[in-house]
Parts: sequence; C-alpha cells; structure tokens
Amino acid sequence: MQSLSQINKNVEIIKKLIKLNSKNFYYNNLNYFPLIKLAIFSNRNLNNKKKNKIKKNKFFSICKFILNLPFFLINRFFYIKYLKKKLKKTDVVFFSDINFYYDKYKNKKINSFIDPYFKFISEHHHSTKLEVVPHWYKEKNDKLISPIYLKFLYLDLYKFIIFNVKDYFLFKEEKFYKYIKLLLKQHKIKLNSDEFKKKYDKIYFHSKVVEKILKKINPKIVFLTCYYNDISLSILLACKRLNIKSVDIQHGGFEPAHLMYKYWQKSEFDKGYKLLPNFFWVWDKKYLIDKFYFQNKNHRVIEGGKLLIQNIEETIKNVQKNLSNEDKYFIKSLKRYKRRILFCATSNVPDCLIKSIKITQKNKNWIWMIRLHPRHSNYKKLKEKLLKEKISLKNIKIDKPSKLNLYFIIDKSSHVLIDQSSVVLDAAYQKKPVICLNNQKNIFSSWNKLNVCDFTNNPLKIINLIKNVSKNKCSNTINYKVRDYIGLNKKIFN
Repeated sequence: MQSLSQINKNVEIIKKLIKLNSKNFYYNNLNYFPLIKLAIFSNRNLNNKKKNKIKKNKFFSICKFILNLPFFLINRFFYIKYLKKKLKKTDVVFFSDINFYYDKYKNKKINSFIDPYFKFISEHHHSTKLEVVPHWYKEKNDKLISPIYLKFLYLDLYKFIIFNVKDYFLFKEEKFYKYIKLLLKQHKIKLNSDEFKKKYDKIYFHSKVVEKILKKINPKIVFLTCYYNDISLSILLACKRLNIKSVDIQHGGFEPAHLMYKYWQKSEFDKGYKLLPNFFWVWDKKYLIDKFYFQNKNHRVIEGGKLLIQNIEETIKNVQKNLSNEDKYFIKSLKRYKRRILFCATSNVPDCLIKSIKITQKNKNWIWMIRLHPRHSNYKKLKEKLLKEKISLKNIKIDKPSKLNLYFIIDKSSHVLIDQSSVVLDAAYQKKPVICLNNQKNIFSSWNKLNVCDFTNNPLKIINLIKNVSKNKCSNTINYKVRDYIGLNKKIFN
C-alpha cells in the first residue's frame, strides 16, 4: 500500500490526465484510461531494468512447458470431462477469487466478498459460482460454497501455447503504446510500454477464454469483486462483448482517494468504459462521493448493503463455538486488560503506532493487538522492528489477532486503530471507538463527514484518546442492512 504522500501525488497526476482529450487514450475502440490509472494506483512504473531477467525466465518457462505437454494433455482430458458434468445454463454467475478466503464459518472457508451475496441472490435466481485457478490446483472439500473451477490452460491449451510463443518471439511495440509512454512522461510517469501492451494482450486473451464459458451457461448477469485485477478485467471485456450485465461488489473502502473508484473523464459520461462494470454494488451511498456514478447511465450505483455484517452476531457465536483450546485461552486472557487496542494494518505498521506502544509498554493494563493483512504481511519483519526499538513483546499480540475472524476480534477489543483500512466502518458499526492514524482528513473525506473516527498521527494524542474515549463517535449513521430485494431486482435484472 502506498504512503499518503504518494497517494496525494497520484491524485494530482490523475487530475491532470483527466483534463486531456479522451481521444489520447483510445485505441481499437477501447479507452485505456482505466489501465493507466491501475498502473499508477498499483505503483507499477514498470521498470525497464528487469526486462532482460524477465525475458530469460520466460524462455525457461516455455521450455519447461513444452517438456510437460504430454502431462498437460492427459490432465486436460479429465478436466474437460469434469467441466461438462458441472457447467450448466444459469441466470447469474458469481466469479470468486481464490485469494480471498480469509475467514471460516462452520469450519469451512468462506469468501466474505462473494459468498453472502451468492447465498442471497441464489434464493431468487439460479446461480453458479466460478473460480479461476492455476492448472495445478486440486479441488478440496474445504469451502462452504464450492465453486466450479476454471483452468484457463486447459480451456484453450493450443491457443495458450500460440499466445505465449508469439508473445515471446514476435512481440512488436505499436505506435499507440509509444505515444502513451511519451504522453505520461510529460507528467513524470515512467511507463514500460512493452509491458503495458503485454498486460492488455493478456487481459484480452483471457477474455476470449472467459467468453467461451459464458456462452455455454448464458447468464443474464455476472457478479465479481475488485473489478480492476487482471482476471476481473478479462471477465468485464467478455461480458461487454456478449452484452451481459456486470456488477462489482464493494470489497473495501473507497478511501483514501481510491483511484479505481474516483476521478473519471467527464467526456465518458455518455459512452462509459468497456473496462468498467455496469453496476457498482455499494454498502451505503454515503461512502461514494464521486458524482460520476450519479451522472451517467453506463455505470450505475446499487445501494445494496453489506450482507456479511447482517449476521454478525451469528458469526461471532459460531467463531466462539469453534475456538481451539489455545484460542480460548487467548480470548480469556484479554479480560484482565482495561484497554484492548486492536490495530488493523493495510500494509506497513506506521511509526506513530510503534512510538505509542513504546511509551505505554510499562502499562500492565493495556494490551496491543496487531492484525496484519492476510495478503500484505510480514510477521517476522514486524517482530524484528519491535525488538529493534527495544519494545517488549509481552503486551503485544500479533499471531492470534491476525488469524481470528475480524468481527470476532473487534468484538473483543475496547478500541480500534486503522491506517487506511475500511475496517473503520466495521468497527463503527460494532460501536467501537476508532482512531485513524493520520491527520489528513481531506484524503478520508467520507469518514470525516460521517464522523466515524478521530484523526491523529501524534503518539501522545493517540494515547490520550485511548485513555479518554470509551464510546464510538458515530452509532447511527452506519447502515449496512440490505435494501429490499424487489428494488434491487428491478435495477439489476430489468
């Protein structure tokens, strides 16, 4: 995750790019502006220095692939049989991400971003859950809602070989990508146009594979989350070609200044973008402050609520019931502390938190719980940093808070601290006092407007707020309850 200064810098760059003529970003009837934003948002300046090393690795990968071809052909035969048995016509398709299984329910893995919505919609429409996985992935019976697995390699093995060989031997940079490179250079954005083209080629190739599957099952609508990753963009392109409606389900906050949900070109209000979904399912319109979604017909907002949180009490009870003896001991040990402070990290742990812990480490009535992000974390590095600062780990817990269910651990906390995480909204819903560890309210404008947290990066002020604040600032403005199904049905399916 980028620093706040980098986020501010990126916002200024995007604002400058918006002022340019939209024709600058068009190629083959596709507006590349969302991909350019994604490169900036992901901090992918695509350094040319690694180019030779990548090409060398690519060569060895192709050689390895050719040697394994007989094995792939045998596996493909069995996979096609599996797919014929599983794939059937359906009204609604949910694309799940294999990397988003952070939680468990009834001792089964759940994708919190997709599964609650699948359960809700499937009560009214015949629905299918699909999941794109690597060819070596083995099906396990460990998920609450089992998907049908899509293995791109086996879906179109021959074209996959041609695509990769062509990509390696015959790549030729086109004028448009060179032009984009020069255009962005004027705004001090480094872009490897070779890699940028390869990224789109990959998205386009995968979209053709997805298109084959969608044609077979013929859905009316497709749901996904985190629309801007490579696979999701491929799905969106396939949907646009087949005239299938697409919905992006909100998976986190739109703050701080989330480039993939804000700052769009006014010139595209009429046309819309082929790389954006038709609908954005948001938890609450209060969080979405960009006028773009209320002034065009191509990318509309659905205020659908956050379905997972509706069963929060049941979830907490279920987690409590299935705790291991070790987890039970940990939860029981929390009761002896007056202040149980939970920090939910987005990526790095900020220095102001380290200083706050250091100042209070002799206070035996306080315990600090650091919950690291399941995909952007380094336990070892954090512990080394704490020890380097001569901070005792006695009153700091990292492993258990990181692995236990989010709502459960919030429930057991007295205070919640965040840096850039949308956990601020979950904690506010659970009526916990929240502190955002920065003082740039302009970046977190909707949080500031809703008055869901205090803002400070001063260690002494953080400590003072923890000592004195015992109630959440906002208990009435957080509303995640699902809106009526009839209203949603009219917007999406009609």
